[in-house]
Order: sequence, then C-alpha cells, then structure tokens
Amino acid sequence: MMHKLFIIILMASIFKSCNSQEVTKDKAINGMQELELVKKLNKPRRETIIPIHKKVNLLEYQSDLFEITKDLTESDTIYVKELYWEHKKTKQVVWLKKTHENWIVFDNLIWSNKIQF
Repeated sequence: MMHKLFIIILMASIFKSCNSQEVTKDKAINGMQELELVKKLNKPRRETIIPIHKKVNLLEYQSDLFEITKDLTESDTIYVKELYWEHKKTKQVVWLKKTHENWIVFDNLIWSNKIQF
C-alpha cells in the first residue's frame, strides 16, 4: 500500500511540475473499440498485455492503472492491453479492457516528447 501511495504522490508531483499542455488525456477516444482507435491513430508502435493484480508493479506513466486494482481481491487478475504511439511532438499510450470479445478504450495519456518517464 505504501508503494502505491508513493507512486501516486510521485506522479502527482510530476504532473504538477509539468505544463498542463505537456501531459493530457484525450477523453474523446474513451469508449472506442480497438479497431476504431487504430483506424484513427494508425498502427501502434508497441502493443502489450499487462496482467493487473493487487501487487502489480507498474511504471510511472502507468500509475493511473492503480485505480482499477481497488476492487480486486488478492486472487483476482485482469488483463489490460496497452497501445503506444510516438507522434512528432508527443507520445501517447492507450489502455483497453476486453468487454464482450472487444477491446475497449478506458483511459489514455499523452505527453510531450520533452518529458522522460
């Protein structure tokens, strides 16, 4: 629990120190199916399946994923698909959950190339 709290505090301080234009979210893509998203953003540079459980170790930019661990029991594991793009001035990561055989966007993060995680 202390590890999660530390990461959340660390991320909050990083985001606070960044210009609001350097770290954003695209709320318009939340709820999109994977095929629709890829049609809009083109093929991602990287695709990863992340097993999420109570004791998962996440990277700094993935700290928002701790929110979905709140309702998990010690034995629960859910899988999140992470898609990653590098654009000319920004990097973007999108997280999807599988719902009725479709991967659906539930969160995302866009940050300036100036920011290093």
